[in-house]
Amino acid sequence: MKRLTLYIAVFMGMLTSVACNEYLDKVPDNRTELDSKEKIAELLVNAYPKANYFSFCEAMTDNVGDKGSGVTAKPLNTEPYFWKDFSIDGTDTPASYWDDCYNAIAHANVALEAIDKLGNGNEYAAQRGEALVCRAYAHFMLVTLFAKTYDASTAASDLGIPYVTEPEKVVIKSYKRETVAKVYELIEKDLTEGMALISDEFYKIPKYHFTKAAAAGFASRFYLFKKDYEKVIKYADMAIGVNLASKLRNWNVYVTKSYYDLLKTYTLSSESAILLLQETISVWGREVQRYRYSLSSQKVDEFFVQKNVTGVKWIYPIYGDEKTSGIPKFEEYFKKLSVDANTGYPMNMIPLLTCEEVLFNKLEAMVMSGQPASNILPLINTFVISRVATKDAAAANLTLDKIAQFYKKPTEKENLLACILNLKQVDFIHEGMRWFDILRHKIEVTHKAESGEVVTLKANDLRRAIQIPQKAINNGITPNPR
Repeated sequence: MKRLTLYIAVFMGMLTSVACNEYLDKVPDNRTELDSKEKIAELLVNAYPKANYFSFCEAMTDNVGDKGSGVTAKPLNTEPYFWKDFSIDGTDTPASYWDDCYNAIAHANVALEAIDKLGNGNEYAAQRGEALVCRAYAHFMLVTLFAKTYDASTAASDLGIPYVTEPEKVVIKSYKRETVAKVYELIEKDLTEGMALISDEFYKIPKYHFTKAAAAGFASRFYLFKKDYEKVIKYADMAIGVNLASKLRNWNVYVTKSYYDLLKTYTLSSESAILLLQETISVWGREVQRYRYSLSSQKVDEFFVQKNVTGVKWIYPIYGDEKTSGIPKFEEYFKKLSVDANTGYPMNMIPLLTCEEVLFNKLEAMVMSGQPASNILPLINTFVISRVATKDAAAANLTLDKIAQFYKKPTEKENLLACILNLKQVDFIHEGMRWFDILRHKIEVTHKAESGEVVTLKANDLRRAIQIPQKAINNGITPNPR
């Protein structure tokens, strides 16, 4: 049997110059011989980004406001609120997310190389499938956050991100940015090939891996950005199947729990709504309610106190006072570097893909492709009844007239879309998901500060593409225009 020796230190050289001299000065001897499905599967645990994008994505959205001078303002929160290029790196920053996505890609590429060298064909098909979908996912997240949003009319000339398909052989390697169109082409190739190979039976804890359902859920997100609505619906149906009500979080049950039980419950791997769950190094769970630019009292009023489209109160539990308001979703835990160590990392489990997102992807695709409201409204109402403080489904039931009276858009299509995006916005508070809708629909966002400063992100503002991290620019990656 052929063997591939994996040098763990290789992974750390991805696109940055962090501690590069250390790798040149030391002979790596922490190695694993990738000679079995089990060892390759173990390697692929690290093919998922272990950094958290929620913090900076949420701060850029219209989910947040200024809690005032009585709350400490930190660059980690202040800079994205005013859409400034980040001056810092580290935990919960774009630089950290960039590095960890490419680190995940490196693990996927080494796994794929090992499988090729082992030459055992179908024996490693499931591992190949997972590696390909992991590689597609990390590149998709990078191109979504650090490049111009996909537009078929300009994608062939818009700057994308480097698409890495080979393992690192040197400490520092020069990369060029592909176009957005090319990146999407490569993502689609990896995604479709990988989805066909994935087999759920090899996973000990499926929610930590790209199962068939999770991969289909990711595909529904990818094709929504590409505006291929037929495929969005196809893959959404593959991900969530029938009996939708059983796949959604039941907040009517959630609200019976205490604050700390809610923190534990929201990211349990046993939660049926979660398709893909990931452990991340992050202080988001600790800071989400304490950041100055977060869910302010004005935003609490807008989303949870004022009348909403259903006419019935939302059941989401809001904890804290006007300076610390929020919904408990993320419990922090400390991961020691070793059993006896006193040092380690703050960790959060975060849901990367959920049945709720997939449902909203499908609903948006149905609206945009012109499907009749009679097909769309029952799905919306299945979601709504699990989020309102009443057992009387008729009281909260949405109709076209009810939606039109609330949103007051010129057309039925626009009203339905506004409703879907609004329901999604509220449901994903604290999770950064709203940023993707802002990008895709070119939604204008205005942020105000207690000082009176007002900053607006226009539809075509270049700052919608987060600036490439400085260390990557220093290594030759072309920065985003400003």
